[in-house]
Amino acid sequence: MGISGISPEQEPSPRQLAEIQDFIKTYQVKTIFVESNASSKLAETLKKSTGVNLKVLNPLEAVPENDKTYLENLEENLAILAKELKN
Repeated sequence: MGISGISPEQEPSPRQLAEIQDFIKTYQVKTIFVESNASSKLAETLKKSTGVNLKVLNPLEAVPENDKTYLENLEENLAILAKELKN
């Protein structure tokens, strides 16, 4: 379930938050993945309310502070995903 459609500038509605929390509980979601260049405000709220883990993935597009190559970013993201999906 993607939470990126919810505006990062505002809090989710109580209904939206409840729907996401229900999804996390129903499907026993253990980890939420966030991008390093995106707001993690909603993910942090969900972490506090449900106990899920947060893991940061680096976007593959060019970010001035990111001096890794496309393949290095991809490999790093895949390693994070593989580790979390094994748990």
